Amino acid sequence: MPRRIPTSRMVSTCTAETEHGDHVFEIFDYSQHRGMGTGKYIRSCIFSVGGYGWAIRFFPDGFSKASEGYISVFLELVSKDARVRASCDLRLVDRRTGLPTSVSRTELRKFDSGNFTRFAPQDVVTVRKDPHVSVTELFDRIEISPSNITEKLGKLLDSEEITDVTLLVLEE
Repeated sequence: MPRRIPTSRMVSTCTAETEHGDHVFEIFDYSQHRGMGTGKYIRSCIFSVGGYGWAIRFFPDGFSKASEGYISVFLELVSKDARVRASCDLRLVDRRTGLPTSVSRTELRKFDSGNFTRFAPQDVVTVRKDPHVSVTELFDRIEISPSNITEKLGKLLDSEEITDVTLLVLEE
């Protein structure tokens, strides 16, 4: 049998874990909040997803002149000195049916402390945000020992023992 040259092989993996959360921000007496003025907002309580603090900012008269006449809704990362990649879904819930009437989804993006992402739907009764926080996790390298399957198969054939191994060679 020919002498095998020892080789080493290393494998490493990387996976992105995503944590999903759900926050419902109900705004009662919505009509009384209109007329606050452009750029004025109502903020939800802080909620946690992925170990980070988040809040919803709701602008009844729009965030800026460009969004005047529409509501604006933002997801804000409130954790201090945090940087995280996240996406979120916005659902406007119809109070009569309890079902979402509109959905807006953001792509995965970077959030820094104090920054927020914006939506501008036309009406709202209940705002429901579903943040998805993605954390990339690296695993230590795993050393894989060299394969000696040819040696083991050779010994199996030499022993003439019965086995339940079937080999397919060149699709025959």
